[in-house]
Amino acid sequence: MFNDKKFIGAKIKQARLTAKYSQCELAEKVGLSEKHISNIERGLNFPALDSFFKLCQVLNLSLEDFGLKIDFKSNKHKESLLNKVYYADENKLKAYDEILNSLDKILSF
Repeated sequence: MFNDKKFIGAKIKQARLTAKYSQCELAEKVGLSEKHISNIERGLNFPALDSFFKLCQVLNLSLEDFGLKIDFKSNKHKESLLNKVYYADENKLKAYDEILNSLDKILSF
């Protein structure tokens, strides 16, 4: 069975090693603890959305590196939402993350 946490963690670890950062160095660059980076890489935790985007930026990763191909031309709603998230400041990213997590809980029932 496919494990999203392990897949994402492995991609982040691979990119960190390619960039020649220690876990401590990466943690400092993205504002997380070294332990949290370790837990993400081992597939124990998902990064929060804002942290995920910081990790991607620092490690030069794109959504395609995680197997996500987005065809903006086919769905303007997705394009609009993704642009809002991509260009959001720190406060908006945190709010978007909280809102999406709440919606996921509501919709999973």
